[in-house]
Amino acid sequence: MKKRLVAIILALVLAFVVACAPAATPDSAPPAADAPPAADTPGTDAPPPPPTDEAVDLTVWMPPFSADETLLDMDFWFQILEDMGSNINFTLDIVPWEVYEDRFLTAFAAGRGPDIGYMYTDMLAEFVQMGVLEPMDRFLTQEDRDNYLYLDNGMVDGQLFLFPIIVGNPRVLVSNMDILNAAGIEQPPATWDEFVQAGLRVLEELPGTHPYIGPWGHPHGGALGTLFSPFLWQAGGDITVNGELVLDTPEAMRAIQFLYDLRFTYEILPPVASSLDGPSSIEFFLEGNTAMMPIPVNDITNQIQPSGMNWEWSVLQDRYQAVWAVTDGLTINSATAHQAIAFDVIRYMTSAAVMQAFHENMATFPPITRDGVFLENPRFEDLYANPNIRFMGYEIIPGMNFIVEALHRNLQSMLVGEMTPEQVVSDTTSQVALILG
Repeated sequence: MKKRLVAIILALVLAFVVACAPAATPDSAPPAADAPPAADTPGTDAPPPPPTDEAVDLTVWMPPFSADETLLDMDFWFQILEDMGSNINFTLDIVPWEVYEDRFLTAFAAGRGPDIGYMYTDMLAEFVQMGVLEPMDRFLTQEDRDNYLYLDNGMVDGQLFLFPIIVGNPRVLVSNMDILNAAGIEQPPATWDEFVQAGLRVLEELPGTHPYIGPWGHPHGGALGTLFSPFLWQAGGDITVNGELVLDTPEAMRAIQFLYDLRFTYEILPPVASSLDGPSSIEFFLEGNTAMMPIPVNDITNQIQPSGMNWEWSVLQDRYQAVWAVTDGLTINSATAHQAIAFDVIRYMTSAAVMQAFHENMATFPPITRDGVFLENPRFEDLYANPNIRFMGYEIIPGMNFIVEALHRNLQSMLVGEMTPEQVVSDTTSQVALILG
């Protein structure tokens, strides 16, 4: 039987949907429209899932990764799913990041969540708690366990709810080496002390040059993984442990005080940082008047390196070397009638051949399987191979998004002189207790 692919091109009509309804929901989405496969999108040699005896309908929700944020993603995944050649009718939806989690929450609350959905770890716990996701452990073969590198990253309470598809894009410190060299510094800083000394040297030797910048005006807590969480983990602290807030530990206080000192004691972090978001901070750095900034490695590859800047990366160390890294994955709706087939599709979508095509054509990340091909910027190969660098993420617990947002807001207040480090801890603790109990 010929396979039918149906596309809900949400992003192209998002303005209409938002204007006509309070939120994007399955009921307010536009009618499905047939879409042809993209002739220019390369296929893969990955083995498809086994054929089914009868037609199976599966919905797949993915986020945008291509430059125009919709059409190329639709074309790519159409081609991938077509290449499977099995008797599955797919409904493919590219959901814009701006409404991503809200769209999932609305859909699952209405009993209309996708059969296969792309999620990031920050949003995972709420859906596990709702009971709408199916654990995938029983579908794993020993070959899967041996080949996939990051299955532990998708575990919640010992069960695999998130099958990793993207792991990487760690946040590192990038240094403009021409500026550091002009200040008499030959290597990018490797420790907190070296970082402070480098910043002070830039202030002393190059008046008018900013030692360090970061997007502290970013409106969302997601920026904390770039701006502060690495300091926290480097000091040996964390935000939560076993679901309990632990910002009052000496290690966490050391990281918060260090950030405070960068702004007010050493004056390495200038006030203008509080007005910058992610894109504007990169533009600010590319002007060539700033020595160092924290940044995702993909932004170095896509924006810093093409500018011609003489750059180097480093991961700072206090007690540990640690960075925040992405773990995103695919989930299975517990209500789907075809869970085993859905898992076969996930295994196919995350296979080495499909991932190689994704990394070559859509977005570059390190391989997630032992048989995968490293296509990342070769200058970061040592980053991924270094066993001393810890790739960290937030604990997967209900309410973590709120905790991160609260901490982010309070740290922003601290950097404009409205809070002390101690008040950041006490206010975040009380806000979390008030909302989450």
